[in-house]
Amino acid sequence: MNTYALNLKNLALTQYDDNFNFNSICTDGINYYGASDAGIHLLRGDTDDGAPIAAHIRTGTHDFDSSFLKHFHAVYLGVKSEAALELKIIPDDNQAYAYNMDNDGYPQAHTVKIATGKGMKTRYITFELSNTDGGYFEIGSIEMLFEMTSRRAFAI
Repeated sequence: MNTYALNLKNLALTQYDDNFNFNSICTDGINYYGASDAGIHLLRGDTDDGAPIAAHIRTGTHDFDSSFLKHFHAVYLGVKSEAALELKIIPDDNQAYAYNMDNDGYPQAHTVKIATGKGMKTRYITFELSNTDGGYFEIGSIEMLFEMTSRRAFAI
């Protein structure tokens, strides 16, 4: 069963799937709870019934308000994580490029630079950040270093 939560402040949608068998999710302002036929469950902890919690964040598709192709050079992530992370860059052809980031146990918020593949040119781009071992992470910012080409992207 899939469960969805909508942040009313920024209209961000979160999808919960896999092991959730809830018919509703609620909050008391501090904690989150899932309700099922088996009762009400506090949604907190470092594991899901002993298994690492797989998590990912996926942005919407962006073209930076331009129909021109962009050549991406690097991505700068503002992250807080002690675990290794994986960044996927998904251009408009849906061919995902994955970059692994070893964090070396640095728990404070910091900036990580990821150099992208040299040939990536696209109009639209999507980012996905995920934990690789169930580790906790927070994302504060995603900044892209790119140059605009003089060619427009055309669909045939």
